[in-house]
Amino acid sequence: MERIDKKNADIIHRAIKIALESVSKQLGISIQAPRMTYGESDFRMTISGVLPVVAGESAIASVFRTKCEKYGLKPHDLGRVFVSNGKRYKITGLKPVNRKYPIIADNVETGKSFKFTASNVIIALGSN
Repeated sequence: MERIDKKNADIIHRAIKIALESVSKQLGISIQAPRMTYGESDFRMTISGVLPVVAGESAIASVFRTKCEKYGLKPHDLGRVFVSNGKRYKITGLKPVNRKYPIIADNVETGKSFKFTASNVIIALGSN
């Protein structure tokens, strides 16, 4: 391939999508690369992946079940209620990309979502 033109870009994109489909099936996750931009000698793609949703469960809840032990919690802690600053919160998920406040919980009264440190949630659960 001497340069990347529309025809070659389409060939590259199709080959990458086929490879990603194989990886998706192997790992049981959804991986997509919807767009590709290119110049004469380079190309760029954004690849994104999503864990499967389990029985109507949100993505952050699915992540909680698979990654919670890294934060000192157990899968059965999803849905547990704890008290912080006099208010009750229900654990709804986990966002590992948010390193400082990875635990997601909803205020039981208002339904508004908040972020917490794992250590604060563990302490609060221990006092329940």
